[in-house]
Amino acid sequence: MGPLTPSGTHPFDLKLTNKVPTFRASAELFIKLGMNVNGLNIPQKRSMAFSDYVKQKIDILLLQETHLSKTSAPKYLSKHYPQVYLASSTTKTKGVAILIAKQQNYQEGRVIIDRSRGVLEAKTPNTQDQDSKYLARYLTTQKIVNIWREKHPIDMDYSYYSSVHASYSRIDFIFTKSTFVDYVYATTIHIIKWPDHGMKPLVLRHGCWRLNESLLLDKDTCTEISTTLREHFYMNTLADTSVAIRWDAHKAVIRGIFIKLYHLATTRKQNPTTYKEIQDTRAQLIQDKAAYSMRKTKHLYYE
Repeated sequence: MGPLTPSGTHPFDLKLTNKVPTFRASAELFIKLGMNVNGLNIPQKRSMAFSDYVKQKIDILLLQETHLSKTSAPKYLSKHYPQVYLASSTTKTKGVAILIAKQQNYQEGRVIIDRSRGVLEAKTPNTQDQDSKYLARYLTTQKIVNIWREKHPIDMDYSYYSSVHASYSRIDFIFTKSTFVDYVYATTIHIIKWPDHGMKPLVLRHGCWRLNESLLLDKDTCTEISTTLREHFYMNTLADTSVAIRWDAHKAVIRGIFIKLYHLATTRKQNPTTYKEIQDTRAQLIQDKAAYSMRKTKHLYYE
């Protein structure tokens, strides 16, 4: 996808180009996903929509059903979102768009090392046979999760209202790798206002990796860390490497061990849990978060 998809390209072909939107980790990134606008050809509707987006201070817009054709797409959508990437049809139907706010530190270029985060939007047309079992099996195999459900395991909310059937449903999804869940600070479903779909904001948090100190309370974790340290310094002798290299390398090794142990601890239990177990787990997480805040405050002000 790129600015004004060239003629002859199917509007929903996924192409890997050498220009990928990437962003520096400077502050929290507010992305609005899963927004079906049901057409942006009317100027009054565009003005109303972008006024709403600017008011909510959204950094990246991922829009669906823009209905902007290749031949009659407006050259200008909003001064607040100068970077526009469109994938349009030959007629005023379908279409997706990625818009980036002007205050973002936007860069275009080939991704060599994934130190930033790429953004991709895809919309599946409803013309093909839907196989929910195949989709669920694929998501499980690839360890892809529905981020809204991960953050709201027992909540009930809906993103679409059908006026014809007078019913609510949730047909807009945000999928991400399970390893990316920790980078998501929050995701919600907003009230359905001017379109018939509710927007789904996603807030990404940035920052350096920090040790989850609660892992040090586990005896097995401490034992594995001690064993790994002894093996590291035994295998990397002073005859082969310098003291500085051994010291820097051991920090990377220990960090990898902590990340692995945390991942195992969070994925050890895959079976569905009951409502009471979920409630108890959430209460325990709140207590752990409070304890972590107390330790962090003590470290900042008293040590």
